[in-house]
Amino acid sequence: LGTMIAKVISFLIFFVLKDYKPKIDLEISKELVKEGLPMMPSFISLFILYQGNRQILQYITKDLGVIGIYSVGYNLGFAMTLFVNAFTPAWMPYFLSFNNKLDEAKVLFGKIFTYYTYFFGSLSLMFFICAKPAIMIMTQAKYLESYKVVGFASSGQFLYGIFALFLPAVYFAREVKYSALCQMVAVIFSLIFN
Repeated sequence: LGTMIAKVISFLIFFVLKDYKPKIDLEISKELVKEGLPMMPSFISLFILYQGNRQILQYITKDLGVIGIYSVGYNLGFAMTLFVNAFTPAWMPYFLSFNNKLDEAKVLFGKIFTYYTYFFGSLSLMFFICAKPAIMIMTQAKYLESYKVVGFASSGQFLYGIFALFLPAVYFAREVKYSALCQMVAVIFSLIFN
């Protein structure tokens, strides 16, 4: 909700400051819909991946205390998003710049994958190691059990970054629709594991 409000305010400020007169180009609009519509399953899948775990827990147990304990651990582990989201937005334009240099990309992207795995994997491991002490310091005793969720939540974000590292092959082959298919398969596995 906060993000939506910020974007609406930014949108309005843009029009006021730029004295912009909006115009609609139907040809571009049709092209955007044509290209963007196949990505809708991808966005829905990501929403389910991020929110489905709580909904399943809420369905299984009506105990708000259990959901609260889970949410504390999940949100702490979700802090890994800060690190992964610092990488992934920079990754896409970077790998797209290699569209005409595929031989060079093969070697370089392998090294980037290795470095990502070492660095972010170690970071995710630290979430597992530091979860219990962090929960003990940051929360009350009744939330102590939430430490069990922290590492898994951070690992999910780590794996999302791995997914982003595999995107160049799909983009270079101009088969972006398969990324949505992969995300839908991930949703099925997520729902089963949850």
